[in-house]
Amino acid sequence: MNPGGAVSFAGFGPLTAIAVALVALAGALAIHWLRGPKPPAGAATPSRARLPAQEPAKPPLPRPPGLPDWSVADGRLLAEPQLLQKLREYANRAGIPHHVLPNMCQPDGRDGEFVHRGKFAYEFSAWDRGYMIDDYTSSVVDQFLFHILRSRAYMRAYLESIALDLPEPERSAWIVAEQHRMLAAIDPSWARQAEYERALAFRPETPRAG
Repeated sequence: MNPGGAVSFAGFGPLTAIAVALVALAGALAIHWLRGPKPPAGAATPSRARLPAQEPAKPPLPRPPGLPDWSVADGRLLAEPQLLQKLREYANRAGIPHHVLPNMCQPDGRDGEFVHRGKFAYEFSAWDRGYMIDDYTSSVVDQFLFHILRSRAYMRAYLESIALDLPEPERSAWIVAEQHRMLAAIDPSWARQAEYERALAFRPETPRAG
């Protein structure tokens, strides 16, 4: 009988007792290694340590006056023929040819860009080799068409700049100015919106403390 559950090596040889003791020591060392060293008194454990606050990478930029107000959804979505008519009307104002406009239909398996009216919003998507590479939705028709025509205005300005043979950075500045001119021909507030979004994208980062 072994009172109190104490370990007894009675009936075992001395080598067996030593082997059992070594196994117990190895197990204790393994547990200590897995748990890691005990932190000093008063130190915060990793789960309770306070992480430094993340500073914003870029400072906020106040909205200038004269930007379009697209905060309220249209009361009623246009039918697709009306949406196409409005898209072409805006493209005519900017001098953007119709053949660069997206297809007015739902995606049908072809590569390209597609626009259609969804149940609750206008929907745009771009596809390449069966994969969607871009998409955008809005229930405000002018915001939706701005998203589509802004890139077309930039591409038209880029292609026209090739013949000018301007050095950098004059060429890049000319492309942006021409893009904004075309957007202003649609609505002056669109050019201001493009300028604001560009300022947001290229504003300098806030230096991090430390």
